[in-house]
Amino acid sequence: GGVQNILATLANNLDIDNEVSVLSLIKNSNHSHFKYNDGISIYSILDFSSHGLKKMKRKNIKYYYLRVKEEISKKFLLKNKLAQEKDLILNSDVIIFGRIETAILLFKYLGNCFINKTVIVRDSMNLKFYDNNIRNNMKKYFPKYVTHFIVSSDECIKQYYNFFDKKIKILKIYNPIGINPKKVGKKSNKTIIAVGRMDRQKGFDMLIDVFKMLIIDFPDWKLQIYGDGINKGKLEKII
Repeated sequence: GGVQNILATLANNLDIDNEVSVLSLIKNSNHSHFKYNDGISIYSILDFSSHGLKKMKRKNIKYYYLRVKEEISKKFLLKNKLAQEKDLILNSDVIIFGRIETAILLFKYLGNCFINKTVIVRDSMNLKFYDNNIRNNMKKYFPKYVTHFIVSSDECIKQYYNFFDKKIKILKIYNPIGINPKKVGKKSNKTIIAVGRMDRQKGFDMLIDVFKMLIIDFPDWKLQIYGDGINKGKLEKII
């Protein structure tokens, strides 16, 4: 996914001059989708890799049994498992979170470990897509523990400055690119391609609306969207 790709890219680049460890809450597979440098240590709190849920049909009884088992493990084992990794946090100079939800969880259970640390949280979505529970926890924990909050647009900077009452340092840093393109497109095909999960927060509906305005002045351009998700049917209706 996008967050995993960004974290792998950051870890590999930071590993050049630093000792880097990656802590994952859930391990669903024995193989990462993205390659990490050999010198990077990777830890997992809960290991569900043997369940193989990604290869199962969702209507399979075994699938639902294992899903329930995983949710019970998260609820009753996660806190104690996190406490076992406390030294990893205490011995780190800088902690970077790729998801707001993960940061909230660790602040809740291991808050004191983050005092006097450089703690960076990267936002992966627009503020409006977070529910009230997450928003309340952000206001509760972030001003106390977060030293730098990273967003990817000027719009998000304004939103979060107002949301946090300017109590947190907010920076705009675009997502890193994990590959180096060998060729630069000449735009001769006049085609825009978008790839992603068709969920509300991905904003494909806005992309389609913008493209409808674009083709008024550029009628020979095309938009191609690739992906799947719960909003696919809705998107097809507005095309």
